[in-house]
Amino acid sequence: MWEDTTEGTAEPKHETLIFLHVPKTAGVSMSRTIIRQFAEDEVYHVRSRAHERAPVFSKAHGTIDDFRRLPETERGRYRLILGHMHFGLHEHVPRPCAYVTVLRDPVERLLSHYGQFRRMAENHEFPDGHGFSTFEEFCKTKWNAADNHQTRFLCGTEFDRYSRAENLERAKENLRRHFRVVGTMERFDETVGVLHRVHGWPDVAQFRDNVGRGRLQREAVDQEFLAYLEALNCLDRDLHALAGALLDTAIARYGTSAPSPALPRQSPRKPFFLRSALRNVLRRS
Repeated sequence: MWEDTTEGTAEPKHETLIFLHVPKTAGVSMSRTIIRQFAEDEVYHVRSRAHERAPVFSKAHGTIDDFRRLPETERGRYRLILGHMHFGLHEHVPRPCAYVTVLRDPVERLLSHYGQFRRMAENHEFPDGHGFSTFEEFCKTKWNAADNHQTRFLCGTEFDRYSRAENLERAKENLRRHFRVVGTMERFDETVGVLHRVHGWPDVAQFRDNVGRGRLQREAVDQEFLAYLEALNCLDRDLHALAGALLDTAIARYGTSAPSPALPRQSPRKPFFLRSALRNVLRRS
């Protein structure tokens, strides 16, 4: 596990925290929890231009390539970087970094991912009007999402250059060496509590946002195909188990705190992500 070299539990002032958001792992809820601890001008949100209706968590936002092209002084001033990204962004941040992430049961994550795409198709969010008529079609078309998606994110780039066993070990090594907190969606409350204790944050309010509604349930999937997915995603299953073990270790070391309902340390005006969400609602109406 990541080794704490600072005194106490306070976050180092000259460090950048990177929240690596694997899709459909309670990332929106976790993002809303973490950004409360930072000023707006300290946050950079990595996001895709293809998902304009997704929440925007910071005034400073763009793709990974946009971030890489920023001047070094600009890249070095952010204390929190969050969003969908593969492991490795720290190489472009000119200051010490520590990662945080949340993992999920791989098949449950995949079912939720399919549910999101189905809702997006119903809302006509795909420019070509494409949707997926069945879960099986989605898995065959979006094979990156169906085949150890979490391991792909956490082992870094060039997944296809290595064997599956090598990719799993790369991902595990990254979790142990570079991640301050690794949690699981199934233990979201404990994960938030550990974040509180590790960073010494004065309050960590819990959010539950972007919860998939009406998603496909395991019982509705062909059992033979479900067994195939379970076997296919054995790397993610192993990685999810490691995440649970690392969370246990962190709790034993730091303890955990119940999320606080206290008000955030922010100005009276709405946080940027709420103002952005309101604009999106008004745009659709």
